[in-house]
Order: sequence, then structure tokens, then C-alpha cells
Amino acid sequence: MITGFNPSRVAVLMRHDLQPQLKSLLSGLLAAAGIAFGLMLLTSLSPANSTAFHASTFSNLLFIGGYVVSSMAFSELQDEKRGLHYLMLPGSAVEKYVARLLLTSVGWVVAALVTYTAATALGAAVAQPLFGRSPGVFLPTTRDTWETIGFYLITQSAFLFGSIYFRKAAFIKTVAAAVAVALSIALIGLLVGRIAFADLFVGVLQTRANVDQLVIPGPRFESVINAFDAVRMVLLYVSAPFFWVVGVIRLGETEA
Repeated sequence: MITGFNPSRVAVLMRHDLQPQLKSLLSGLLAAAGIAFGLMLLTSLSPANSTAFHASTFSNLLFIGGYVVSSMAFSELQDEKRGLHYLMLPGSAVEKYVARLLLTSVGWVVAALVTYTAATALGAAVAQPLFGRSPGVFLPTTRDTWETIGFYLITQSAFLFGSIYFRKAAFIKTVAAAVAVALSIALIGLLVGRIAFADLFVGVLQTRANVDQLVIPGPRFESVINAFDAVRMVLLYVSAPFFWVVGVIRLGETEA
């Protein structure tokens, strides 16, 4: 069994992983470009906020497409013959995981940026002469765009891990697990808030006057909000390394 980490082996694995999927990937990107082109033409029929249009449309392409691709990254492991062939490839579990991680994270971001920029350039070239207006060409130069990309790079790690952990319907099961975790965190937040503002409650429910007090910003209110923000940021930034580590471990267990 190969151990360690060699960038050249990772590059070979990435080429091996990409080649059989290239045709279907290009077909999917062309379909996404066609949808973006059509939406641009429809949006150009009326005055539109180009920033809002590009932000929502690009985000949908980035997140939905990227999550689906990530959920399918290790799909061959669910097939005995294909899985055995993949596991026999020269490379350690770390190298194989990093190869798929780079393709579904940075690789997908680059593909989405190029596809959407090209689609909007074509859409603007057609819509401007026809309608006299268009949302314009998407330029990934704003801070919001790169914050969106950063959020994707963090959150897609859960879907990549789900592609190894779940034997079937990895995307749906990962979404369901994410919803369950989010609801659990929300319930914990409600419990903490109930304890922190205990004096504003009468039994389980509040009076109208207490509701008014609760929503008025104050030192206690701000301290609770700051605590929640701190916990949220910690969970967000710890989640990606956590899923990377457990993903490598899970892949190593599959190889063994």
C-alpha cells in the first residue's frame, strides 16, 4: 500500500479522474450556460439590477452544480468492480482524496467562473442590440463574489465526504443531514436564548411587554449575538478540515 504524499501522483490521479468524466461535465456546463443565457434574455426584457441577477444566478450554478458534482465524486466506490479498480490505482488515500477535493472545489470554481462569464458575455452581446439593455457581462471582481466562492469551498467538503460515507443517494442524504444539524443548532440556540433572557419570560411564553424588551438592542442582547456569531464562525471554519480528515480516514478504511 502506498503511503505519504507526492504532488506528481496527485496530478496523475487528477488527470485519470477527469478524463472519463470530461464529456459529461462539458455537457452539464453547456446546459448551465444555456440556462444562464436564456435567463439573461428574459431579464433584459425589463430593467434589472445586474448585480443582483449575477449574484443569484452565479451562486445557483456554483452551489447546486458543485454540491451535485461533489456528491458524485466517489460514486465508483459503490460498484464492486469499478471501486476495486479505483482503489488499486497507484496513490495513497490522502493523494486520492486530495485529487478529488481539488477537482470538486478549486476545479469546479474555475469551471463555473469561465462558463458563467462566457454565457453572460454572449447574452449581453445578443440582448443589448435586441432590447437596448442587459444585465451586462459578469465580472468576478466584487468582494461578495469571492466571499460566495469561499463559502462554497468550505461547505462542499461535507458533500465530498458524503460521497464516501453514503452508499446511495449521497446528495439527498447529505442535504438531509445538513438540515438535521442546522435544526439541532437552532434548537440549542433557542434554549440558550431562553436561559439568557429568563427574566423576560413568564413561564414558557412571554408577555407583549417582554417581547418589546427582548428585541431592543442592549449590552446583554449584543453579548449573546456576538457569542452566537463567534460559535458560527468557529463551526464554519473548522468544518472543512474536519470533513477532509474524516474523509481521508474513511477512504483509507475502504482501501483496507
